[in-house]
Amino acid sequence: MKSELNDFRKEIMSFLTEFKTSQEKNIKKTHDEVSSLKEQLCNLKHISDILSQDQVTIKDTLTSIHAAQQDTANTITEMQTSLEFSSKRIDTLQERANC
Repeated sequence: MKSELNDFRKEIMSFLTEFKTSQEKNIKKTHDEVSSLKEQLCNLKHISDILSQDQVTIKDTLTSIHAAQQDTANTITEMQTSLEFSSKRIDTLQERANC
C-alpha cells in the first residue's frame, strides 16, 4: 500500500510539475504577445500623430491654394471688366472719329 501511495504521489508530483512548466510557458508566451501588442499600439499612435500633423499641414496648404485661386479669379474678373470698359471707350472714340 505504501508503494502504491508513493507511486500515486510521484504521478501527482510529475503531473503538477508538467502543469507548472506548461503554465509558465503559456504565461511567458502571453506576456510576450502582450508586450508585442503594446509596442504595436505605441507605433500606431506615433504614426497616427504624424498623420494628424500631416493632415493639418495639407489642410492649411489647401486653404492657401483656395484663397489664391479666389484671388486669381477676382483679378481675372477685374481685368475682364477693365478690358470691357476700355473696349467700349475705344469703340466710342472710333465712332467720334468717324463722324
